[in-house]
Amino acid sequence: IISDLAIDPEGSRFLQKRIKLGNHEERHLALEKVLPHLALLWQDASGNYVLQQLLEHGDEETRNELMKGVEKEGVVALSLHMHGCRVVQKAIKCLDQTQVTTLITKFRSQVLNFTHDPNGNHVIQKCIQVMSSLAKAAASRNDTDMASSLSDQLQFVVDDVVANVESLSKHR
Repeated sequence: IISDLAIDPEGSRFLQKRIKLGNHEERHLALEKVLPHLALLWQDASGNYVLQQLLEHGDEETRNELMKGVEKEGVVALSLHMHGCRVVQKAIKCLDQTQVTTLITKFRSQVLNFTHDPNGNHVIQKCIQVMSSLAKAAASRNDTDMASSLSDQLQFVVDDVVANVESLSKHR
């Protein structure tokens, strides 16, 4: 019944509110009920917002379980989908530094695909935004090794763009 509510616009708003305002048990129950229906929810205009709320307001365990399901669905496919890319962007924003770094490695061979796709492009932009913020925060703490390491995590984006600058400059 939760998955049916999640794909209904009014039901989705209700679930989002409950996830945001509810306690740990309510969030965990919502997670249990949506996990078997991830393929339906991340592709749905209303359902994807329920997944985003779980990422934003869930605890570490909830985010981990949700990300395991997302990875089974295929994070690249989600990134290229109109609604799935929003779930991936929220994950990039809400996951901890180690999880974000691990997630971004899945995009290494996808930069050109993502650059040419409006949804994937948003995902790459979010990667750059979040990793840059993490690197700046590390630098402000005088943790230059961490700042350098975080910056290096995005070097594959720069390398792919530079290697393909001619085709990218012609893309419409």
